[in-house]
Amino acid sequence: MPVPVEIQIPLFKKILTFDRNLKTRAGNEIDIGVLFQKGFKLSSDVKNEFVTTASPTQDSIDGLPVNIVALEYSDEPNLKSNLSKHNIDILYITPMRAVDLKMVSQLCQTHKILTITGVPQYIENGISVGLDIKAEKPQIIINLQSTKAEGADFSSKLLNLAKVIK
Repeated sequence: MPVPVEIQIPLFKKILTFDRNLKTRAGNEIDIGVLFQKGFKLSSDVKNEFVTTASPTQDSIDGLPVNIVALEYSDEPNLKSNLSKHNIDILYITPMRAVDLKMVSQLCQTHKILTITGVPQYIENGISVGLDIKAEKPQIIINLQSTKAEGADFSSKLLNLAKVIK
């Protein structure tokens, strides 16, 4: 992950304000799931850092209160159950090992859950929004096809700033 978690969180908060469908999809509060693998130290560490760093700043996004839930990945049925149980609106994907990200993406598209990550390579596998570094500055990467399938509608202001993959 080229962009540190403490920089990712305010960037993702700002990026989400450009989603014209956020309030419609989320309802009265935004539930963010943090998907991680317990047996993979990097994944667990990023989850811990994300939850710890986001908690003090989770006041609201675009006027909606935010709830953050850690979701341990074990298999597809478990993930599907957890997404429904916690009414997840946005899924942050930590670094993962041997996980079918296309399956995760398709599951999120079916349930209209926006996927975000700090691992830029995941955008090629159908994850919607990621962060990378370009010229020593954070760069937003958006998989336009995935964002639309997940129900997001980002404004042209954001799309003009981002590297868009179609």
